[in-house]
Amino acid sequence: MNFYNHLLEQTATARQGLLATPIIQGALRGEVSLPSYVSFLREAFHHVRHTVPLLQAKKAALRPQHAWLHGALDEYIEEEAGHDEWILDDIRACGEDAEAVRHGAPGHATEVMVAFAYDTIARGNPLGFFGMVHVLEGTSVSLALLAADAIQRPLALPDAAFSYLRSHGTLDQQHTAHFARLMDRIDDAQDQAAIVHGARAFYRLYGDVFRSLPLPQLRRPGRRGAGMKATDARVLLTGASGGIGQAMAQTLRQAGAHVMGIGRAAAPTAAGTDWVQADLTTAEGQTAVGEAAAAWGANVLVHAAGLPCFGPLGAVPPAQVQAVLQANLLAPLLLTQRLLPQLLRQPRAQIVFVGSALGRIGLPGFSVYGASKAGLHGFAEALRRELDGTPVRVQILGPRSTRTGFNDATVEAYNRATGTAMDRPELVAAALLQLIESEAAERFLGFPERLAVRLNGVLGALLDGSFVKHRRSLPAAPLQPASEGTPS
Repeated sequence: MNFYNHLLEQTATARQGLLATPIIQGALRGEVSLPSYVSFLREAFHHVRHTVPLLQAKKAALRPQHAWLHGALDEYIEEEAGHDEWILDDIRACGEDAEAVRHGAPGHATEVMVAFAYDTIARGNPLGFFGMVHVLEGTSVSLALLAADAIQRPLALPDAAFSYLRSHGTLDQQHTAHFARLMDRIDDAQDQAAIVHGARAFYRLYGDVFRSLPLPQLRRPGRRGAGMKATDARVLLTGASGGIGQAMAQTLRQAGAHVMGIGRAAAPTAAGTDWVQADLTTAEGQTAVGEAAAAWGANVLVHAAGLPCFGPLGAVPPAQVQAVLQANLLAPLLLTQRLLPQLLRQPRAQIVFVGSALGRIGLPGFSVYGASKAGLHGFAEALRRELDGTPVRVQILGPRSTRTGFNDATVEAYNRATGTAMDRPELVAAALLQLIESEAAERFLGFPERLAVRLNGVLGALLDGSFVKHRRSLPAAPLQPASEGTPS
C-alpha cells in the first residue's frame, strides 16, 4: 500500500469525527444562519492568514534530506498567498465588518490549532505539518462546494460571499492529486508516522473549531426553550456600583452566576465580583470593557449604567442633555455593537437593557430621561428582531422609580406629590434574575405602571389629560433657557 492510501486509512476515524460535528451536518441539511456562517469565515481568516508563514517556517526547518520538497513548498506558498483577503471580501459581501475581523482575535479553538501547527514545525518533525495540509485540503474537497450551495440558498447571499469556499473547493481538488504524489515519495517510517500523527491531531483540532461556532437557533412554532440557568451565566454588568447595580450583582452571585462589574469607580470591597474600572462614554472605556469581556468569556450583558435627569426641559442645561443621552443611549448601543461578535460565538447569550417605564410613558419632568430610555427601548426591540434565530436573546427590563441615590430629594418629593410608588432595588434585582432565566422579551415592574405602559402604547394622546397632576407638581421652569453647565 502506498503511503497516501495508508494515511487515508489511518486517519479515517478522525476524519469521520470532524465530518460528524453538528454544525457541519446541519449546514449540509440547509440548517444555517448568517451569524454561524460569518463566525466560520472569521475563524477561517484567523487560521488561513497563517498558512503562508507556516509553509515558510516549514521550508526553513526542513533537514537536508528533504531539500527536494523546497520546490513543492514554493508552489504552495505562491498559490496560498492572498487567500485570507478572499475571506475578508466574503465577510464584506455578507454585510459584516471585515476590518473588525482583521484586527480582532481568533476564537480559542482556532488559536490552539494554529499554535499546534507552529509547535509541530519548531519542536517536532516539520513534515508533521503535512497533516494539517491533508486535513484542510481534504475537508475542502469533501465539503466546500456542497456547503457553499447549502448555505447560499436559505440565506439568499450573493455569489461574492462564497469566493473562499468555492475557489478552495475547486483548487483543492487539483492540490489533492499533487499532495498524494508528494506523500508517496516519503518513505521514511518516522516521517510517515509524524504526518499520520499530525493529521489525526489536526482533525481533532479543526473539529474543535467547528464545535466552537454558534449553532443556528431553529425555532419551533409555539415553543421556546428553557432560559439560561444562573449557574451558567457569566454576566457583564454595567453600572455595578450604583444602588440597583449593587443589588443586581449580589442577587446574581447568590444565584450562582459569575459577575464582572463595570464602573467608573475603583472595585468595591465586596468579594465575588470581577471588576473593570472604565468610563463607557469614552472610546478607551469601551475598548477596555470589550477586551475584558472577550477574555473573561461573558455570555450575558446587562446594561444598568445610566444618568438621571429631572425637571422642566427649560431648566435642564444643554450639557446635561448631552451627557444623559450619551450615558443612557449611545454608550450601551456602542458597547453592544462592540461585544456582539463575542456574544454570537457563545452557544447561548443574552443582552438585557435596563430601561424604564418612563421610556414607554411620557411623564412630565422626565422628557430628557424618558427620551434616552425610549431610544434604548427602540434599539433593543429592533435588535431583538434583527438577532432572531441567532444564539443571542435581547431583553428589556423596565423598572419604575426605585428607592436609591439615583433619585434625589426633588424626585422623591415629586413622587410623593403624584402618588408614584418606589420599589426597593432588591425587587428590581430579583426581576432581572427571573428575566434572564425565563428569556422573556421584556418585563415591566409595578402596578399601575405595567398597565400604563400598555395603555399608552394603544391610546397615546388620549391619555394626556391623565398627567395634569404630574405637570402641576413640577418645579417652576425658568423664564430663560438653562445655560451651559456641568451635569450633576
